[in-house]
Amino acid sequence: MNEDKSFEAVINARMSNGTNPCQMNTFENPKLKLKTVICKNCGKQFKTNEKIDLCSNCRKKKNK
Repeated sequence: MNEDKSFEAVINARMSNGTNPCQMNTFENPKLKLKTVICKNCGKQFKTNEKIDLCSNCRKKKNK
């Protein structure tokens, strides 16, 4: 019973700050941010998180 009261006290303390306890621990990894890139070969617009300038189709054609 005491554990429930202590848990409720923690939740109430977090909620009194004006934040939702379920949303407090969100983490956004900066490495996963996508950027829009235009292919230098065909002009197709695509999104990637890598440092490339060719779309997947042009990369496949280049590697053949």
